[in-house]
Amino acid sequence: MLDALKGNLQARAAIALTYFGGFRPGEVRGLRWEDYELVPVFNGEHEEPTYEWQLTPRRSIWHTETTPKTEERSVRPVVVIEPLRTILAELRKADGNPQTGPILCGPSGKPLNLDNLSRRIIGPTLKAAGIAWRGFYTQRHGLAQRLRYKTGDVLAESAVLRHTPEVAQAHYIGAVEEAARKGMHMIEQEAMAAIAKKT
Repeated sequence: MLDALKGNLQARAAIALTYFGGFRPGEVRGLRWEDYELVPVFNGEHEEPTYEWQLTPRRSIWHTETTPKTEERSVRPVVVIEPLRTILAELRKADGNPQTGPILCGPSGKPLNLDNLSRRIIGPTLKAAGIAWRGFYTQRHGLAQRLRYKTGDVLAESAVLRHTPEVAQAHYIGAVEEAARKGMHMIEQEAMAAIAKKT
């Protein structure tokens, strides 16, 4: 899909945010550059932190602006892995390096309408390339399946998609976040290996 959409940075970013980030479509519309941060991560084995990019969905926008679904669980940072980092960097550069405002910005400066993007750009482009397009939620579900397959751990899936069951939220949050981090880095390695094969 990403190869077929080369040249359309917003379409590529929308798909990458739902697949490599696990964001819901409404959250994708609500994501702002202010939500994208380089943060220190402390690993118990090392005193010095490592740094990673994280993106925190603080709002959901479809017809109106609201907080993300199940706010307490959903407003949590997501590790931004490659190739999503590169796609966001390309989009940001093309947009003049904004520090604030919607990541996916429409002509009026408001959040981009993903229905229009899907109908006008993504669907027709993928159809012409012989690729089925079933909407943004299938990307999120695909990530969940890959995480469970790669890690064998439903906690990783739950943490990345931020729909952790109440019991896991209350009792296993440390394990959930670590499982999510490991799972996302596995997905990153898989994606980068696929990209390397093409070059």
